[in-house]
Amino acid sequence: RQGTMDAIPKAVDLPTYQRIMAEGEKLEKIGSFDKAITAYTKAFEAVAPNGPLEDPIGRNCLCARSGCYLQVGNHELALKDAELALKEDKAFIKGIFAKAEALYFKGDFEFALVYFHRGNKLRGELQEFRLGIQKAREAIINAVGSPEACPLEVPADTGFQRSMSASSKNTLKKPPRTQETGGRQTVRAPPAAPDRSVRQLLGELYADRQYLESLLSEPWAAGDENDMATLVQGGISYLDTRTDFWRQQKPIYAREYEQKQRTLKKPLSRTQDSTSRSTTSAAAPAATDGQIPFADIDTMLDDNEASEAVALATKWLAKTKSPAARARLQCAIGDGNLDLDNAEAAHKAFAAALPDARAKGGDAAVLARALGGAGRALVRLGRHRDALPHYQECLTLTAEADQAWVLHEIGRCHLQLKDAPAALEAGTRARDVAVSDQWQLNSHVLVAEIHVEMSNITLAIESFDAARVLAQAREDEATLASINAALAQIRRD
Repeated sequence: RQGTMDAIPKAVDLPTYQRIMAEGEKLEKIGSFDKAITAYTKAFEAVAPNGPLEDPIGRNCLCARSGCYLQVGNHELALKDAELALKEDKAFIKGIFAKAEALYFKGDFEFALVYFHRGNKLRGELQEFRLGIQKAREAIINAVGSPEACPLEVPADTGFQRSMSASSKNTLKKPPRTQETGGRQTVRAPPAAPDRSVRQLLGELYADRQYLESLLSEPWAAGDENDMATLVQGGISYLDTRTDFWRQQKPIYAREYEQKQRTLKKPLSRTQDSTSRSTTSAAAPAATDGQIPFADIDTMLDDNEASEAVALATKWLAKTKSPAARARLQCAIGDGNLDLDNAEAAHKAFAAALPDARAKGGDAAVLARALGGAGRALVRLGRHRDALPHYQECLTLTAEADQAWVLHEIGRCHLQLKDAPAALEAGTRARDVAVSDQWQLNSHVLVAEIHVEMSNITLAIESFDAARVLAQAREDEATLASINAALAQIRRD
């Protein structure tokens, strides 16, 4: 009987999860990563009492905890959490990003690049994966050098004798240089790493490392069992670990090369500029995809520099003939114009992106981005019926774990068109597949509004109550106020 009782699965404690998860997010924001890890662990135990994959929400805990482990330098545990989050669903987007970041900070840049590419293929509109691809590529090039800078030449005659001779020359090393010391010969130790390189790599942290080293020379630091000395030594070891990582990620020669490049790229004087223009051919060669600064454009969009992003994307659009590149640039122009509340120009850009995105060999993620952007632009123009086909096609190109936002927009369009049954179907599906708290909240609010439209007051209150719990957990005061106002209006009516 006892064995039977033990086999009964424990219930998922969703309220406890939401409360502790919100606490963990607060702690993470203020930099208390160790306490945040503890909170995320408790939240995970509340939502996944019978195993890590009992509830999909548990994967969010694992990814959040993985990020905190990275912050405290525990890359192995960060990678372990990310892999656990991906155990059942290999396409879980947060898990893919968490694993890519963990691999990157471990120094496994090649594997990190694989996962950044995998995430970008699934969710091409997310800035994190594009930046990840860029930084992983740069780290690999900085660590091993650019292939173009190392041309390999294979001699025509590579007979056995020649290869043996070359092998002998390469494998027979000279003996270490020695010096006479009182009749003895001592091997001269290899030179230590220059202090200047450590200073360059650590930057502002170099002063901290010097201070920690000075503490170890104090009299109180002597002795085998000294907790304070152990802590100081741990700090120095951590800084040395980071130095090794930064040396691999971006060696000194790469930093010096970048400095030279910045010096060479100083603005020309008017005389120099006019001379260079006169000697330049009028027909400049078309830009290749690798030359276009997509990451810079996306960073501008994320930093609310929409005007600059649109200008830069427009400039490069005139220089490329690649359909794939043109589609991405038009999408960036469309996103920028949406940020600038210029829905007409945004729709024009997304519409121009669609033929290029549909071209042979086009990227499905870029097509989905163009379709979703066109739908958003049409909604802002009040053309909800025209937006629906774009959203419906976008839905077919989106992985199930990421369909919540598309289904939400479809439901919102149907609600505006007074088609409550179709709106309810889309809104319910959005709520059921939503992974992030934000889209769970949005979907609950949409379903509640649909029930109000259909005069299902009891169901509307239930959905608003569920949304209110999520808004409180997220500390979303604006949404919480709107929900409370809607509930008050329902009760008055």
